[in-house]
Amino acid sequence: MVCVVCAQATDSLKPSVVAPPALNPPTLQTLPPQEYQRTFDLGISAMDAEPLRAATIFKALYQATASIRVKLEWARALYTAREYVAARRLFREILDEDLPIPVRDKVEAYVAEIDAIERPFSLGFGLVRDTNPRASPKEQQITLFGQTFDYTPAVKQRTESGLLTSLAYISPQAQNSWASFAAEINQYDYPSKANDRTVNKLTAMRRLPSLPSVGVGVSYEDTLLGYQSLYRAPSLLLDYSQALSFAWKLGLGYKRSWIEYPEYSYLNAQSDTFVLQLAWEVDPYLKLFVDTQRELNQTADALYTSKGSAWGLGAQWGIRRSPYQVTAKVSSNRRAYADMDPFFGVYRNDQRWSESVSITKRDFYVWGFRPSVDVMRDVNSSNIPINSYQKTLITVTVKKVF
Repeated sequence: MVCVVCAQATDSLKPSVVAPPALNPPTLQTLPPQEYQRTFDLGISAMDAEPLRAATIFKALYQATASIRVKLEWARALYTAREYVAARRLFREILDEDLPIPVRDKVEAYVAEIDAIERPFSLGFGLVRDTNPRASPKEQQITLFGQTFDYTPAVKQRTESGLLTSLAYISPQAQNSWASFAAEINQYDYPSKANDRTVNKLTAMRRLPSLPSVGVGVSYEDTLLGYQSLYRAPSLLLDYSQALSFAWKLGLGYKRSWIEYPEYSYLNAQSDTFVLQLAWEVDPYLKLFVDTQRELNQTADALYTSKGSAWGLGAQWGIRRSPYQVTAKVSSNRRAYADMDPFFGVYRNDQRWSESVSITKRDFYVWGFRPSVDVMRDVNSSNIPINSYQKTLITVTVKKVF
């Protein structure tokens, strides 16, 4: 058997064997290496019931071995004992080491949870370059009633660069098992104030005690364009998540929204969305995702009632022996409208294609902030030309990790 304290493994060990007799930690320096495993097992056995005792064992074992794996369990024991200041200090020291990305994921999750307990608010900043902030169609010639006209959109396509500021709140899970709460504000500021956008989101979720895989909740989203309300949407949420195996996870979701457009009441809608997601952890460095979605929007004006279907494929790839991580996704969305357009004499059908990629250096932190570069390309093709558009959004952000 390989001594676990001599290796930097990625997951906590939770053996089911009976713990060996207690060892006196001060004598660890004189123990032969084969005894280190027994001491490690003893610490794991004490983790849940006696986390402070486990921390003492792992501290002594780390002093004898200098193993990062042991230091991680020492920090985890302090976290379990709610000694958050000491645990955070050790986790931060571990993040300064050359860690594989899967291990870094777990350590960052612990630090973020401690931060959520001590200071649940986080900030983010970024630079944005948008080739079409209002998703406007291009200038073109169109044919109506047999006549050709020059069409100029109300807001012309125009590339703009701006600033992104975000503020988020996430309730700590360690102290609140009844429900989770999250709030987020994203502010986009452009030179043209009419393109400024504010997106506010509130979410509250409750896991059912008898069915922890099932969650119910509510959310509220409010979007402002040019500091005037574009739409607001309260929603009911239902989700189900289940690990099918060690590598496969299934997610199901349903969302009922009531969307109100203060300036465009004919677009007011009741929306029902169904989502199925499947995730496959190929190995600790590669995760693949597939999702499919069905949506029904019933609007106040039947002309805009529509059905939509979408699919998406994504991957998260941590490059081996490198701190770089890449996340990419492609998706397609088809939408069919229920009524014939009175001007163009056809039933509107749209197909939207999106591509996105994000790159970040996982071991790079500046005062707890980590930068990332995100590129998204969005193309909407419609059989009614004035509803077609394309845009590219490039964002360079720094987000609070801990």
